[in-house]
Amino acid sequence: MADIWREGFVGLLSGYLPLAPALMNGRVFGERAAMQRKVMDKGEDTLRTDPPDGAPQEEGMRFDGGYGEEEAAAVQFEVGHIEEAEFFEDCMEELRVQFEECMDRLGTQFRGCMDETGDEFEDCAEDVAARPAGGVDELAAQIEECMAELGIQLEGCAEGSGPRFHGLTEEAGGGAEDVSARSHSRAEDNTEDLESQLKGRVEEVRAHCGGGVMELGARFEEHIEEVALLEEQRDRLVEELLQLEEPMAQAAQALRAEAGELRRLLARAELERWNLQEERRRVKRQLFAVARDCTQSRVTLATQQHEVEQFAIIQGELQGQAQLLTEEMAQLREAQQNRLNALRSRLDSLSVARAQGDLSQCRQPTWDLSHYMQDGIKALEEQYEPRLQALQKRKQAAADALQGTRAETQELRARLGPLREEAQRLGLQRVCLEERIALMRREREESVAQYRDTVDALEESSRELKTELQIQRKQNQEIQTLKDSLIKELDLYRGSTELCGKLNPPSEGT
Repeated sequence: MADIWREGFVGLLSGYLPLAPALMNGRVFGERAAMQRKVMDKGEDTLRTDPPDGAPQEEGMRFDGGYGEEEAAAVQFEVGHIEEAEFFEDCMEELRVQFEECMDRLGTQFRGCMDETGDEFEDCAEDVAARPAGGVDELAAQIEECMAELGIQLEGCAEGSGPRFHGLTEEAGGGAEDVSARSHSRAEDNTEDLESQLKGRVEEVRAHCGGGVMELGARFEEHIEEVALLEEQRDRLVEELLQLEEPMAQAAQALRAEAGELRRLLARAELERWNLQEERRRVKRQLFAVARDCTQSRVTLATQQHEVEQFAIIQGELQGQAQLLTEEMAQLREAQQNRLNALRSRLDSLSVARAQGDLSQCRQPTWDLSHYMQDGIKALEEQYEPRLQALQKRKQAAADALQGTRAETQELRARLGPLREEAQRLGLQRVCLEERIALMRREREESVAQYRDTVDALEESSRELKTELQIQRKQNQEIQTLKDSLIKELDLYRGSTELCGKLNPPSEGT
């Protein structure tokens, strides 16, 4: 694993360090060419430029002749050489400053990359710790993918930086070729010194990078050990979670079964309640029909009783009239009989006194009297016979109606008895149904209270499970973050190891 991290770190540095010599050479040649160009231009300007007090110097020069001109040229050449050396030293200082700034920038970028890689390595370690057992192959595949992506990014960075440095090198080389023709012999020694200094600087950078790689490798090994410990802790926590979830799952299953049984009981109770309500409505309808029939029977009975009373009153009136007529007829018969007896007694008394001659005369009044009596009786019969027949008919009709009313009353009384029994039975059934409904309501309230308690317990257990699930998810996220950071740090370590592998052969050759 350490070799993999080392290769990644070397691969990361290989994208930057090979460009350092080109940068240094390009800057050296460019600065050297610019310096030589400036020195030559400055020397020519010095030879061509007049002194500040032009006329007296020309007179001196003319006065000294040829020897003065040669001495002045030598002095000017020495002055130009001194200025050229000072300018060269200034250029060297600027070059060192620029090289140090470049190295500082590279170091800053490298440290930034290292910090980012460290953060990603920590995230990766957390992620690895969150992964279940057996996820090492998946982690290795992800690490390979990340390494491939990092290699592609480093190659792109190197390809993007290469043309820029090569352009600077070519530009500096072109300037150096222009100037080297003028002052190649003078700057060659300084160039060798500069190259030796640059090589020493490069060696120092390589040594520094090697130390950083070793330190990074040690850090990666420590992180790998931490990841292994986190994986063991993760496995232990997963086992504990499974052990804790098993009784909770069993309890939840039992509670679900109990809740299902309660729901079935509640549905059965609701069905029974609905059936009882239907039966109660049916009994109410029957009671209403019986009450209606009873009321109709009572009304009919009252009507018939009233008619019977009316018939009794009419019968009494008719009986009174018939009795009056009978008494009147008896009085008439008695009066007629008395009159007949009186006439007979008179006739008997007259029959003794009179003779046979008068017998015919006596018979004639008797016949007249009997005829008169018969006419009176016949007139009375004609007068009272229709009334008597009507009274007899009314009496017979009243008797028949009374007998029918009595029979119907007996029938209604006979029908009223079962109806009363049915009403009593329905009343008892209603009381029983009301008691049963009250009992079912109490049972339903008890079952609802028990169901609510069960639901509250289930909700409480659900909240606890959700809390534990959130804690586990948070731990998984932390492990995922650690895993990501580990993957990034692994990629960086692999790039660093590749860079060290690329830098080691040149160092051994030198």
